[in-house]
Amino acid sequence: MNFLTHLPARCLVFHIIMILLAFSVADNAISQTTFELEKMQQKYPDEEVIVYSSDVTFSIETDYRGIDYCRVRETNSTTYLALKDHTRATDVHYYDQYSAISRHNVTGTGFFKNNSSMRCGDFEQDGVFYHDARLCEFWLRFDKAGEYLTVYTEKTYHDIRYFTTIVLGSSYATRRKTVRIGMPEGTDIDFIENNFGNFHITTDTVANDAMPGTAIEYTISDFPGTLRLQNLPNVRCFVPNIQVVFSGFERNNIYTPVLRNLDDLYSWYHSLVQQAGSDDNNLKTFAQELTAGATSDSARLAAIYYWVQDKIRYVAFENGPAAFVPDLPQKVYDKKYGDCKGMAYLCKTLLRHVGFDARLCWVNSNTGCAVATIPSISTHNHMICAVMLHDTILYLDPTRNYSSLTKINESIQGKTCVIENGDTYLLKEIPATSATDNMMDVKNNVNLLNDKLLVKGSITLTGSFKKEFQYYLNHLPVEYKDKLVNYFVTGTDNNYFPDTLTTSSPDSMCRQFDISYSMTVKNKVLDLGDELLLALNFYRFLQNKSIEPKRPLPYDIGSRRAFREELYLEIPEGMMLATLPRDVIISDPKYEFNLSYRATDTTLQCRKELLVKDPVLQAWEIPAWNEAITRVNEFYDEMIILRY
Repeated sequence: MNFLTHLPARCLVFHIIMILLAFSVADNAISQTTFELEKMQQKYPDEEVIVYSSDVTFSIETDYRGIDYCRVRETNSTTYLALKDHTRATDVHYYDQYSAISRHNVTGTGFFKNNSSMRCGDFEQDGVFYHDARLCEFWLRFDKAGEYLTVYTEKTYHDIRYFTTIVLGSSYATRRKTVRIGMPEGTDIDFIENNFGNFHITTDTVANDAMPGTAIEYTISDFPGTLRLQNLPNVRCFVPNIQVVFSGFERNNIYTPVLRNLDDLYSWYHSLVQQAGSDDNNLKTFAQELTAGATSDSARLAAIYYWVQDKIRYVAFENGPAAFVPDLPQKVYDKKYGDCKGMAYLCKTLLRHVGFDARLCWVNSNTGCAVATIPSISTHNHMICAVMLHDTILYLDPTRNYSSLTKINESIQGKTCVIENGDTYLLKEIPATSATDNMMDVKNNVNLLNDKLLVKGSITLTGSFKKEFQYYLNHLPVEYKDKLVNYFVTGTDNNYFPDTLTTSSPDSMCRQFDISYSMTVKNKVLDLGDELLLALNFYRFLQNKSIEPKRPLPYDIGSRRAFREELYLEIPEGMMLATLPRDVIISDPKYEFNLSYRATDTTLQCRKELLVKDPVLQAWEIPAWNEAITRVNEFYDEMIILRY
């Protein structure tokens, strides 16, 4: 069946124009790639495939009254050019239950077969299919440099609230991408431009080809691409994008509001939760059984919060807007897995059954790039549970394993959140802690015995260090748990021989996780006759963490965290220290490094403090970081000299 025959006449003409335009763009690309291949290879020497050109058009249609009939049609024509032989590329388009990809076509000189070179359907992860997170993948193959393929797609947003963000960048280095947004008369819409400052972007207002009104056109040139780069922050934090704020539209002198402000956004959120319902009759009995014997508020809270963390497997898909309607608590309980919405709703339900004022809470869990008061569903990508307890608010995120009641997940600290409050809402800022709350604290006492070092030490983990270590520890088979602890203490150095190792309980919910040990260290003492050279830097946090200096985009170190080590060496009788290595003192708004040695007649102390206050380094900040890491590496490589 040809779907074009079932479209209204005006829409049919529009689609034919867009299809012809797409093929025109493709033909234009054909003629130019022949002449510009060598130029493109010189311009992008490290790339195998580039986006030679991309033309995307968004047409907002307000043909009917009512929000359900206000929709957006997207056409996308992207031409991929191979710069090397025997290369591949993947073109991905996301959609969900509120949008659909209605047409697709691939043309060009590369290899593509409709039946075997593409897949459209539910996204699958860890054996779970996400019916509200779907994608179309086009697998493109090029045998020779100079071959090209143009992917053409049509997508419809049936609910304009899900038309939230337009990304100008691409995974592949992009020669040119043009985005046109057509706005009919009476449209009340704003565009918030993010991350434009460091890229070649032009903006123009042009006539709207599809219907009366105007269109705004953005063109980005020479975007470096993200495919080859590791450790990138969230794309919204550095890739140029346009946040769409659609307040409403007027037609036939009647104004229809959509999302004018945060009140409208919350009202919609609240209606979706009510729509989900609460089929939880069996959960009341379970909640009471789970908290039986608990004699305090904290004990009852902990019993439920830790159970949801431990027994419900968190599954999440972050690309694409996904649905905002949470699963029924009973379904999450029965399935034993859920996304953030389902887990938060289950946690809230169980807590309310035992008398707590628990509420749902919408927040953004990305690295500080979303403005909480903008009325857009892209503002909030995460749901947690808030408990109003006396004069305080507990922020409970059951998706994060091994989090104590008072420890707030690192990714939501300092964020402004929306807390349900019946028909109204509360706007609160989640407290932020210091980066030193995520600490690896090491203490070592060292004695010299002939050509060996005898070490007694301890490691204390808090915050994200603790949670990450416990997560891996508890997801390993029993026979590998001891090996992980051993590896954490000794690393890959075969000269460390632990004699004893003791740890906190692997599933401990306490604030910290402790490891104590004693070990013998070999091959760290070099006897030169009248001198001994000692290598005492057992733990080398951030060693060799320099970054490619020509990197064009930001680098994410990982998270805010701190490392501290205190080492004490007893100086043998009859020996004395030669010159000590110079101190390293580096202070930057995003990190601080302090490494030093201090000595008395009988003791040598080594103290290291390395603090990452902001884990995202912009491209221009990388040279200073690399210089700092070089100085840290030099300190680690220095040996201590003892003389008779």
